[in-house]
Amino acid sequence: MSRFDASTAAARAFSSDQADRRARAAALACMVGLAVVLGVGRFAFTPLLPLMLADGSIGLKAGSWLASANYAGYFAGAVSCAALRVAPARMVRFGLAATVLLTAAMGVGHGLPAWLVVRFVAGVVSAWTFVFMSQWGLRRLAELHAPEWSGVIYAGPGVGIVATGLIGSALLGLPFTAITLFAMREARRLHGERAAGLMGYATASYGVGQILGPLVAAPLAARFGSFTPALWVAAAALLAGAAGFAATAARGRRSS
Repeated sequence: MSRFDASTAAARAFSSDQADRRARAAALACMVGLAVVLGVGRFAFTPLLPLMLADGSIGLKAGSWLASANYAGYFAGAVSCAALRVAPARMVRFGLAATVLLTAAMGVGHGLPAWLVVRFVAGVVSAWTFVFMSQWGLRRLAELHAPEWSGVIYAGPGVGIVATGLIGSALLGLPFTAITLFAMREARRLHGERAAGLMGYATASYGVGQILGPLVAAPLAARFGSFTPALWVAAAALLAGAAGFAATAARGRRSS
């Protein structure tokens, strides 16, 4: 090998290593951001709810309304992403700062109406930040030719959930992470730089179930004195979703 060929190979190796470091840094930054916005901003309330119920700060019905208010905000934020014309990096910075302030606001106010407003706005902000952080992160990894790091991004919500003390959701968290990853990557593949709208609509469809879940679970728990019936309803919904996905996949294979 000539001296020129050796130097060229060394330059390529250095460039590849540098691109890998940048891709890793971008993926980890997005992971931490999603851990804050989703894991803490949205789900920190969940492990606190039993304590609030125990000391009488809130009732089960009011707790379900707070959860649904947050999910309604998430839905509204996701749907509105298609109309937003803002740089992803700017939205991410805004979302992270707003999440900190809104989380702190839950400890300052003590009335249910104020809490409902705060949780709704927190849901809006978390949806905006999730979509635009996904758009920025996936675009950056595509530019660096390192799509294999995209899975790290969506580990963020799980990291945040564990950090807030809600550890028992691995069986639900793993499918959520995988589905989210595939959906966001497919949205970017189909729409490229204009993927925020499609990402928002996909996120909104997930929000519909989150809005309905607490509103269904609370009356069932109140009537039967246990969350077991609500868990069976949730399991049935998951099985129905899995069956629908399998049917769609089979139909796609037959048509191809």
